[in-house]
Amino acid sequence: SAIYGSRAPFGVVLITTKKGKQGEKVQIQYSNNLSLASPIKVPSFVDALTWATAYNQANANAGLNPVYADEQMGRRNGNANNNWPQIMIKDFSFSQKHNMNVSGGNERTQYYLSGGFVDQGGLYTYGYDSYKRYNFLTNFTSQITSWLSFNSSIKYAKSKTDYPLGETTVGREHFFREIIMFAPMMPKYNINGTIQCPLIRLMQDSGRDKTENNDFFITLGTELEPIKGWKSSVSFNHNVLAGKREVNPRPVMVELGDGSFGNIGKPTSGYQSTFNQTNYTLCNVLTSYEKTFGSHYLKALAGYEQEETVYSNLYATAENLITDEVPSISTALGATTVDDTKYHWATQG
Repeated sequence: SAIYGSRAPFGVVLITTKKGKQGEKVQIQYSNNLSLASPIKVPSFVDALTWATAYNQANANAGLNPVYADEQMGRRNGNANNNWPQIMIKDFSFSQKHNMNVSGGNERTQYYLSGGFVDQGGLYTYGYDSYKRYNFLTNFTSQITSWLSFNSSIKYAKSKTDYPLGETTVGREHFFREIIMFAPMMPKYNINGTIQCPLIRLMQDSGRDKTENNDFFITLGTELEPIKGWKSSVSFNHNVLAGKREVNPRPVMVELGDGSFGNIGKPTSGYQSTFNQTNYTLCNVLTSYEKTFGSHYLKALAGYEQEETVYSNLYATAENLITDEVPSISTALGATTVDDTKYHWATQG
């Protein structure tokens, strides 16, 4: 395992990507996948009267007073019976995936190029959510002379997510807890037709949580055999992982039944920004010589490897934005907090 570098004792995983073939004519291929995804085991609520009866029975079994008084129980048959899990989660979402590749080659040079796009729709009924990914790959090999060859591989992928922030105090993950705890008799609309349900209003206006991640990887390599039996290879690998996240928590105003408004979001609009980047570099040189002398066999092997990782992260928050249309640190009038993180490591041998 020594030929795979200083960390080979911990195990080696070899991954080979697609390449062009010798003597292959130019080939162009396209594929796509259009699909509908449907959530499974989404619960359904009982009606309001059954819900209230069950709560009162549970309290009675525990020796407690009923949650709903008798005069309230008489009104439950007239409630809307909102089935919140079914209301808040779509029946299905649409996704699409597209891929195209071009490959070919002759006796000396081969190439392979591919690109892809993924668009995955979300399942939130209110406050859209989405995931998108773009990827590109190219592999190139060439036998420059009888004793010298060159190869390269370039990979790039970008992914984007865009979600509603949801409950600004505890996070979007509590959305699923809330939709199964919210009583079916809770109103969805005010008498004037405006939305009163806080779950819907949070998904609509609490702000957005957006991420973007970029992954760039390049590999350059050469192999040479200037003298028969003496083979050498040199490779250079560089990977850049860069990501950013933007969060814009906002006040969420809900109109109540009496015409007044209440805020269930943040006191003021804010902005959070995170940038992180990881740079990884690996250089590897390997040379060997082998020769047979009669019944004797000689082989010498030497190698050198150097790798380094450098990580940096910058995080900033700001409060009281001038406008939600331009969320940024510079458009905030309130308190600002900035922090960062850095580290690096390297091996050589």
